[in-house]
This record gives sequence, structure tokens and C-alpha cells, in this order.
Amino acid sequence: MSSAPTSRGFPRQRGCGGKPTRSLLELTADTQVFERLHRAFTWMLKAGGDRLTEKLLEGPVTEGCVVDINRLEGYKVIPV
Repeated sequence: MSSAPTSRGFPRQRGCGGKPTRSLLELTADTQVFERLHRAFTWMLKAGGDRLTEKLLEGPVTEGCVVDINRLEGYKVIPV
């Protein structure tokens, strides 16, 4: 495999004999490859979103409120 620099200086891979690049559909011979990838990526985004939540606090934050939130999240509270 040879590489020739592109106009931006990055190497571009070429196949043997200057063959054109093939699409993912051609490489995998799977007609549903894009649907499968989309389903997998959206599942990962949803799974990450389900695990990461944001706590919304309204009004002035008191020290007791912060201590309670830290306990709920599993942080160890160190008295000052």
C-alpha cells in the first residue's frame, strides 16, 4: 500500500493498483450495517444519559443541602 500526501499534508492510503476505496456496505456485505451502527450508537448515548443526571437546585444553597447531596451520591463527607 502506498501513501501520497493530500493538499493538507496528510497521507492518503491507496489500494494496490490505484483501486477506488470501498464503502462500509461493500466491505461488510451487510445491507443493514448503517441501521445496526445507528442502533448501537443511540443505545450507548441513552445508556450514558441514564447514568449521568444533573441535580437542579433552586434557591440559595446551604451547607446542609450540599452535605445531603454528597451523601446521596456516595461521597465521603469530611468535617472541617
